[in-house]
Amino acid sequence: MNKESARTMMWAALALLLVSAMIGAPEAGVLMAVLAACCALAAVVYGSKGIRIVAALILLAALGLSVALYPAANQDMAAYRDRTTEGAR
Repeated sequence: MNKESARTMMWAALALLLVSAMIGAPEAGVLMAVLAACCALAAVVYGSKGIRIVAALILLAALGLSVALYPAANQDMAAYRDRTTEGAR
């Protein structure tokens, strides 16, 4: 991967991270944060020194956000499961 591709992955990771922080549904926020972490990981592996530092910070922020959003997503899915099984009885 060339350096421009790594820079593009870094910017994509930043955009996905911002979207995951703004989105209302916790499941979608976790998904976007994980996608941001994947893009940031590619930039960390293949980028130059400056891109690696910024991408590593984005990676840590994406992982932190996904860990923070996971309990809300799990609770939301449990509530959905309860609503659907309640109507089947």
